[in-house]
Amino acid sequence: MDVISSYIKIQKRGADYKGLCPFHTEKTPSFSVSPSKQIFHCFGCGKGGNAISFVMQYENYTFTEAFTLLAQRAGISPDNGFIEDEYRRKRDYKNLLLNINREAALFFYNNLKSQKGINALNYLKNRGLTISDITKFGLGFADSSGSSLYSHLKEKGYDDTQLKDSGLVNFNDKGIRDRFWNRIIFPIMAANRGVIGFGGRVMGEGLPKYINSPETGIFDKSRNLYGLNFAKNTKQTFMLVCEGYMDLIALQQAGFINSVATLGTALTQGHALLLKRYVKKVVLTYDSDEAGIKAALRAGSVLRNEGFMVNILDMKPYKDPDEFIKGLGAQEFANRIKEAKNSFLWEINLLKNDFDMSDPQMQTEFYKSIASKLCDFEEGLERDNYIKAICREHVILYDEMKKLVLEIDARRKMGLERMPVKKSDSSSNNNSKTGFLINGSKEAKNDLMRGAFNNKLYEISRRSGTDAEKNADNVVQSRMLKKRAADREFSLLSNQKLLLSCMVNNTFDMFEKILKHITPSDFTNDFYRELAEDIVRMRTDDDVSAALIVNRYAQDEEKQKEASEILINNFNEDTKEEELKKAVSESILKLKLYSLENDCKNTTDINKLQDMMIEQNSLRTRGISL
Repeated sequence: MDVISSYIKIQKRGADYKGLCPFHTEKTPSFSVSPSKQIFHCFGCGKGGNAISFVMQYENYTFTEAFTLLAQRAGISPDNGFIEDEYRRKRDYKNLLLNINREAALFFYNNLKSQKGINALNYLKNRGLTISDITKFGLGFADSSGSSLYSHLKEKGYDDTQLKDSGLVNFNDKGIRDRFWNRIIFPIMAANRGVIGFGGRVMGEGLPKYINSPETGIFDKSRNLYGLNFAKNTKQTFMLVCEGYMDLIALQQAGFINSVATLGTALTQGHALLLKRYVKKVVLTYDSDEAGIKAALRAGSVLRNEGFMVNILDMKPYKDPDEFIKGLGAQEFANRIKEAKNSFLWEINLLKNDFDMSDPQMQTEFYKSIASKLCDFEEGLERDNYIKAICREHVILYDEMKKLVLEIDARRKMGLERMPVKKSDSSSNNNSKTGFLINGSKEAKNDLMRGAFNNKLYEISRRSGTDAEKNADNVVQSRMLKKRAADREFSLLSNQKLLLSCMVNNTFDMFEKILKHITPSDFTNDFYRELAEDIVRMRTDDDVSAALIVNRYAQDEEKQKEASEILINNFNEDTKEEELKKAVSESILKLKLYSLENDCKNTTDINKLQDMMIEQNSLRTRGISL
């Protein structure tokens, strides 16, 4: 708790502590910390783990870096602390990959300075780069041989498995070949580490123009930003985000140290969370072509969802920051930053181009499109501010627009209006049908509303007599069967989560009561079965450690999220023993019936089948008594 409270504000709520989650934007606290279990979990975005994983996610650290930081805070030497063998192995292997990258970066850099790189060096100079710029960014050159890096790294003692894992060498049916050849090389540095990957650019107009390192044990382009190793030290209150390597270098050359690039890929939630550690405002400086506009639209939405203030810089008459600064200079670019438009208002202006505003019907459709987008703002005050701003800018009556927004919002809540799906790197957290697991996702609730609406459509289609309606009836029936199967699977997983939570917390002495009826092998989900085995083993040794269980999944973020959700206290404070016993009994019954049902399907022995069917009927009749 001391570690987490040093980063964010948390307040005591019963046995646990609550606060606003640092990993996503929220108005109501859903971030929970359990001091007794030494774990945390956010019921909003699903992030969870222990103190080490919190620091890893908050600081974008490796396990070793987070462990070392916490050891230093505790006043002990990390070398004297305990690191499990698996973590030590992974730590050492990541360091090995970093060493390979460092050796490769030096090789590319020396190539650029040699006779092999004379054309590449001249190309960079013609693009306006000085020797100082080249040195600052560690730029290099991969020659055209296609195997020189491989040979160099083999001479340094690295084996083929290590080189394959580094992503620097391709191994396939055609043989062994360097990933980068005949390209300018841009080493990619993490904020707190060395070279984690590379980008390669062709000289001239060849395709693909850029290639990046593949995802490796130390590199994920959706979670890293080029230039952040410099930008992290900025005193500015905002970041400039551009698309490419040369744009980033041009911005930094011009004095805009607070600039980063998304490695030629779309901006992701991972990028947004990384930026969130440094600033609350972003100015997008994407290309002015159609692809750049689409990228800015997507990026603006991702950033707004994470609570950023987002502005869009007008790049015209140039295509990108590199061309703009060469054409109009750094001062004019600084002026454009000041004039950059709010991303949502910019998006509405773009939307307007799709409508003929001289046509009353098209004008109405434009207003409806605006209203639909305004419904995405969940906070009333923020939504109202945007309604006012749009009405001023587009000369629309405020009362009429607000009425339209409320109508569309109401239709959405009834499942009658299509809701845009917000994509996320985080898994959603579903509401348990038992009512004891808290904070289900909005998506799950919307699914239930849409399901009710589909049921109504089905009833209407059943009363119809035409062939078309009968075909529609078959389609709806098929969808309903699939939905019922999905609902049953969801319900069964929720039941198992409840049982695991009761087992680890031993709420109302439930552990022994549950084990009288089921064993870990009864759990249908492999991961849940693994958790159940851990809990039973620890309970037998009288030493249940939620933190240790969570720690085992430090290298698997999704499993760690789910483990922390289950292991933290998931019960409402006013939960009564009899209510919980009833929910647990129902969960055990469903699990046992499901297991018997599967056994019935798989057996070929008629006598066993009869016995299992008798047991099923008996269970349904007598239920489970705790």
